[in-house]
Amino acid sequence: MLQDIRDRAHGWITGILFFIMILSLGLLGIRSWLGVSDVRNTAAEVNGVSISRAAVEVTLQRLQRQLQAAGQTLSASDLPLLRSSALDSLVDLEIMKQAAISDGFRVSSDQTAARVMQMPQFQEKGVFSPDRFEVMTANTGFTPASFMDLVATTMVIDQPRSGIFASAVVMPDEVSGAVGLLGQKRTFSWLALSPKDLASSLQIRTPSAEDLQAWYDAHSSDYIVPEQVSVDYLFLSGQKLADEALVSKLRDQLANIAYEHPESLQPAAKALGFSVQTSGFFTRDKAAGQDPVSGNTAVRAAAFSDEVLQLNNNSDVIEVGPESYVVIHLHAHENQKVLPFSAVRNQVEATLQSQAAAAAMKKAAGQIQQGLQSGSLTMAGLASQYHQSLQTATLQDSKNAASGGMGKVILAAAFHMPAPVSARGSFGVFPMMDAGNSYAVVALQEVRAGVAASGSADYQAMADQLATSIAGIEYGSWHDSLKNQAKVKMMDVGSE
Repeated sequence: MLQDIRDRAHGWITGILFFIMILSLGLLGIRSWLGVSDVRNTAAEVNGVSISRAAVEVTLQRLQRQLQAAGQTLSASDLPLLRSSALDSLVDLEIMKQAAISDGFRVSSDQTAARVMQMPQFQEKGVFSPDRFEVMTANTGFTPASFMDLVATTMVIDQPRSGIFASAVVMPDEVSGAVGLLGQKRTFSWLALSPKDLASSLQIRTPSAEDLQAWYDAHSSDYIVPEQVSVDYLFLSGQKLADEALVSKLRDQLANIAYEHPESLQPAAKALGFSVQTSGFFTRDKAAGQDPVSGNTAVRAAAFSDEVLQLNNNSDVIEVGPESYVVIHLHAHENQKVLPFSAVRNQVEATLQSQAAAAAMKKAAGQIQQGLQSGSLTMAGLASQYHQSLQTATLQDSKNAASGGMGKVILAAAFHMPAPVSARGSFGVFPMMDAGNSYAVVALQEVRAGVAASGSADYQAMADQLATSIAGIEYGSWHDSLKNQAKVKMMDVGSE
């Protein structure tokens, strides 16, 4: 879930600048943003400047809150990677700060104050409130001075970035080329062929008894039945009784009798007027079916516990739903086993037949493609031969294409096939990635480049998009060069 955090390390610096300046997801304090002299409190050093462990922990909390606000569920195992990412982001921030200051960028106290006064979270009825500013910064661990220093830092760092993005230049031929590529229209036709369509021409080898046995011997691990159990159970449903006090009383009685007579559920069933029911077989991670017990993870865990499985005792009372409880006892147990060949022969035969059909279809698809390319076959001829309806479309891009009955394979093929070099078009035959071994036959007839007049809205939008992309690449390269030149010493931040 969090693996892409490290992969997108370059994006952290922009993200941190944004949410620090905007603070839209809530302010978190950094009492000592950068720099402590005590090595024990140092998480990293950047060109001799320390980054404190406290700063890392506060940034970690911020990232946790961001991910949780976005609906992500975090576990303890996620924290080491997240903490490492927090430290990486602070190192990036310090590298950029030092570079900006070295290049002569500065921010005055008046500019910093003006930025803070514009922040909506410090305003009341559209006007900056000193009282609100003091309360919110204090509540988040800042002093007014430390918060102002943080804002000044982010403003300094943003200046070289803004300069790079403002100075990006795109040449007219680059814009025209991008418009031509992204705005191109493709005209293509297609049809789908299944094994049923090609049945008369397919030569599918029937597997022999020796083939089946050899396959089973080589793949017997595919036919393992995991350890499984069946349990007897007593089920108490509060929804049926509709009396909370009675449900609570019966639950306690059930717990006491099941504990006093651990060898069987019968004493509890007799005393309370319940009937003992039996589940189907289930594994540690797969339910038996529709019974009210085996689908519950706590029940399955109890069924495979030493108390129930090894000692053959009743389980504790387990809550399986609102006012619903169950006690279980082992009914039957089967160890993991490999199914014999006789039990899976039909499965093995179906597997080999499917493989043979797939191989035959692949061979037939190759012959069809060769025929289309050589001219001995035509799309219209194939459609007529196999009683298919040849369909044609003209689309500007593959995102348009959820219509017309075409699938993703056909769309991807139409927009990745090379432009035709002759009037006949270019051809491709592609597996449909379904269980039926079907193939799509696609013919690309025409590719027309997109056009946008210089000065038009479409042309300008493309120019702006390209400029932003180029600036992003230049900024990333500049940032990478700074990181390569920086002397960074990472300390072990552990699992604080």
